[in-house]
Amino acid sequence: MLHMRKKRSTSFAVALFTLLFSQAPEALANICNKWQPGHYIRIPVYNSGHQLVSKVLSKDLRNFKGIEYHFEWGALEKSKGKYDFSAIDDAVKQVAAKNKYLILMMTDRTFQKGCSARFVPPYVKKVGVKGNSKFCTAAIWETETMNHRIRVMKALLNRYRSNPRVIGLQMPETGLAVREKETPGFTWEKYHRELVRSYRELRSAAPNMMLIQGMNFPQESHRRGFLSGLVKVLDEIGNGGMSWPDTVPANFSKWDQYDLAKKHNRKVPIAPHVQSPLIKPTDTAKIYDFLVNQVGAHIVVWDHWHGSMQNYLDKQVIPTVNNKKGYIKNKSCPL
Repeated sequence: MLHMRKKRSTSFAVALFTLLFSQAPEALANICNKWQPGHYIRIPVYNSGHQLVSKVLSKDLRNFKGIEYHFEWGALEKSKGKYDFSAIDDAVKQVAAKNKYLILMMTDRTFQKGCSARFVPPYVKKVGVKGNSKFCTAAIWETETMNHRIRVMKALLNRYRSNPRVIGLQMPETGLAVREKETPGFTWEKYHRELVRSYRELRSAAPNMMLIQGMNFPQESHRRGFLSGLVKVLDEIGNGGMSWPDTVPANFSKWDQYDLAKKHNRKVPIAPHVQSPLIKPTDTAKIYDFLVNQVGAHIVVWDHWHGSMQNYLDKQVIPTVNNKKGYIKNKSCPL
């Protein structure tokens, strides 16, 4: 009887060991295996991706960790299930040659070109905004459309999850140019559920890749629990970072994503953008201090251009980061 108990105990231990360790190594990994905190430059690429990546990487980036490669869904998937990774592969090679790192960002909307633009493949449902011909978005609050986006993002993650130079995937901000009462089938609750479902599925597909959820509108005052609920999910499931498109001095004490980041920066990776339309070039040092020392950001993604200053990257961003030697106060992986 004692012999049988020992045998069963041994068999159970072997089965447990097999269950845990027969999986692929990355199935037990998390983003700390690819943890590269620091400063990055966002490069939105449309027609001249190779040249622009090469131009930015040729600059004095000794205190930068790498770039965020920002591309449109429709550039990757021309038709359903047909992917063209060539431009991204080229960017990865260029980054590796410079001993830098890369974050991927696939956009599924436009705030400038309208629904006639092919920012998503032709089969994807798009929704415009009444009274504003420039705004258009993929209908990702609908299950079918989100399923398509999940499939494409899984293809991205599957291709690059084993590449040490590609550390994560930035997902679009929560802000949508739609209005609940004017958009058939849209509700903020449905949209929130689809974002959470997307994150869960992508997290399972590539547990060693950081998945960064962009956050913007709606603020908690407009839709209580929308942003904070997303952060809670990122914290509970793990490997999920939060970001936002705009870091605006005039709103440091107003926009909820800033306070949420301060509250969760020991548990959730914080990777904000400093996109240029809403800031002054001379705000750069002030924004650096706010994000690094007050928010506790792990990663800061800077724009490579500003509409009111030629050579904004050379005159403001690079000197600011290099003068501070790329200092990041909160460098420890929070997971």
